[in-house]
Amino acid sequence: MNAYMPFGIGPHNCIGERFAMIQTKLGLLYFYRNHYVTTCEKTPLKIHLNPRAIIIQSLGGIELKVVRDPLF
Repeated sequence: MNAYMPFGIGPHNCIGERFAMIQTKLGLLYFYRNHYVTTCEKTPLKIHLNPRAIIIQSLGGIELKVVRDPLF
């Protein structure tokens, strides 16, 4: 069993993988329909990547401002 792959690989794939991906995309869609995501004063102008990270990740994170759309 591979601990790094959440849905498995090969002929023994999880049957819910596609459903989970669609559900994730729909959740993000509904979030972005009702919110604005913009930069703020704490957002760095230049992003430094973490060389020790397995996936692309910035050092210290990226601060953003999330504002709910007043029309929704």
